[in-house]
Amino acid sequence: MTHYALDVLQTVAHRRGMLELSSIVTRLSEIAATIRAGAATIRAGAATIRAGSELKTALPKGLFRAQHHNGHAPSIEGKWRVVHVGEPWDGDLLEASWTIEVELFQDSNKVHGEATARCIAGSSEGTTVQYLARGAFLANIVDLALQDVRSSSRNRSVFLLQVIGDGSCMEGFRTFLGRNKNTLRVIQCKWQRIDGPASVCGTG
Repeated sequence: MTHYALDVLQTVAHRRGMLELSSIVTRLSEIAATIRAGAATIRAGAATIRAGSELKTALPKGLFRAQHHNGHAPSIEGKWRVVHVGEPWDGDLLEASWTIEVELFQDSNKVHGEATARCIAGSSEGTTVQYLARGAFLANIVDLALQDVRSSSRNRSVFLLQVIGDGSCMEGFRTFLGRNKNTLRVIQCKWQRIDGPASVCGTG
């Protein structure tokens, strides 16, 4: 092979190498552009998450889910006060006067929380009872049971409630075991938010 032929082959190989190198550089530039675009998308997503977190902090507790999922049933998370309406359906007066406050947490259709009942008048005045709350929430209907944390106690109340309006109030009935009569009793009640907007239920 002549020196001329060798020079031609070397020139061709050099040009081919330069073309391959140029192709590699172009591909690397494309990859870098893709990475920059991805980083911009991530930054935008992080800003959206921060904005959502700030909105959740600004809204009254328990109403974020209602605002975030417009058109769906409102959340019932938060602190509530139970108010009796009238007297039990058996016609007899309540044996004592109690205040009941409940804090609820919602996980999809499941509801759980804690409650505190305080006797403010009657033979048990000054007594405080702690309850665990368990129930379900579906189609604006709440089915909730309060069970005394003392495993040996028969203290238990079952509520069937309907969420009213934007979730600032619930109305329904409480079934419980009378302390003195030792029979099941039913009384109408409403739940008013303690930590949210003014209740549409009124003050009772």
